[in-house]
Amino acid sequence: MKISRRKALVLAGIVLLAISPFLISTSSFQQWLLRQAETQARKAGFPFTASHLRVDFLALKLFLDGVSYDQNGQRIQVEHLNIDFPWNALRDGIRITSLEADGVSVDIRSAESPSAPAAAATGSPPPRIQIDQLNIRNAALSYTTPTTVIRIPSLSLEASDGRGVLRLDQPVSIGPETNVAVAELRFLMADNSVRFGPATWRIDYAKYDAKGSAQGVFRWSPALALETEIATEPESIEKWKDIPVNAMVFY
Repeated sequence: MKISRRKALVLAGIVLLAISPFLISTSSFQQWLLRQAETQARKAGFPFTASHLRVDFLALKLFLDGVSYDQNGQRIQVEHLNIDFPWNALRDGIRITSLEADGVSVDIRSAESPSAPAAAATGSPPPRIQIDQLNIRNAALSYTTPTTVIRIPSLSLEASDGRGVLRLDQPVSIGPETNVAVAELRFLMADNSVRFGPATWRIDYAKYDAKGSAQGVFRWSPALALETEIATEPESIEKWKDIPVNAMVFY
């Protein structure tokens, strides 16, 4: 029986369609896909690497292990990253149903001391990113300049539909003499800002210590801005006794 060239091409196409779900689910294809994504990201100026990728195309779930980004003094590592997408993920920006990250390490090193924020960049705004549920576990952060070292040794973050809580399991250290303890910080996210507090805090500096509460809002658009209301419990500093402090901080 002789098969025409057209029929052979049709049969080959049917076979490819039939086996394509199996091919794209194989580990070898998905690791090839990861290498292609790394190459394109490097060309776009966002170099990242990962040790392993698994994609469930039917459920729209993505699993990455050993993620690393290292550029311009910024190093971010994530041991495990799981992302779930809805079917309409690209409608009105980018929507993520669930993002879970475990074993997160962020190390930022600056060659210059912090300065006033630069003017907001002009041009097309970045796409809006909406994350319905966010869960970050076993995270640590450090920020280093020639004059300052800030370390957050252990933190976790949980958020759902814009409302969440940040937990600091250990005090934050600022330089060699200052420690700040904030057990829990609740927040509410908006498109261009986050409102936080009220949260209780405690500061230990050299032989002095203080405690109180803080609440405020941090904005990143159209420019970086911070508004914080701080209140302390009555404190005694040398000859001054039982002095409460209330202040508004703007940046």
